[in-house]
Amino acid sequence: MLTAVEKANRKAIRRAATIERNERKKKEKEEEQKRVERKVNRNRPKVRKIMRSMYQNHLEARKIEIENILQPGLLKEFRISEALNHDFVVTKRGADARGKNGENYEYLCCTSAKGATAQFDRMYKDTEENLARSLKRINRNDAIFIVIFYKEDQYKIKVIYEIDPPVMEKAAIKKIKKCKSKETAHIGFSEKWASKNGTIVYEG
Repeated sequence: MLTAVEKANRKAIRRAATIERNERKKKEKEEEQKRVERKVNRNRPKVRKIMRSMYQNHLEARKIEIENILQPGLLKEFRISEALNHDFVVTKRGADARGKNGENYEYLCCTSAKGATAQFDRMYKDTEENLARSLKRINRNDAIFIVIFYKEDQYKIKVIYEIDPPVMEKAAIKKIKKCKSKETAHIGFSEKWASKNGTIVYEG
């Protein structure tokens, strides 16, 4: 049987190994970031050409009343609407897409990376009124879709799960109550949760 001193020494060794491993991973991540930065800046003419092309596409999009084609999430939402044959909604207020009979749909996205979750952020819970308003982001929809994009290619869809809004609302309330913040909550739904509580409607 180990003595108290031996146990303490083993614990200290494990702690030191963990710290060393984390430092090594941090350094590797920093080196990878620097490598990417160097590659991008070595290819500035190509980057410049890509950016100019994006701006030209932005101008073309404005002609059909897509005011900001670089709006966060817009490209992925269009990709999802194509996959599910939904009508694309350009504005950020309300639904992300609509069904052919006017149904309201919400898209939640994440990647296939380990630990990634599809999130609702800024769910206010400081008053019952604010909580009800936050939950309306869920229950105003006819269906919610959790969309998993491949980590390696974040325009390529791995799988889409359809979630019944009451199911998600019930889970959301539990997550919000567990959140330590008294005012707001950021809640996430993993692919594992989606697979247990939803139905696969698309696979890439």
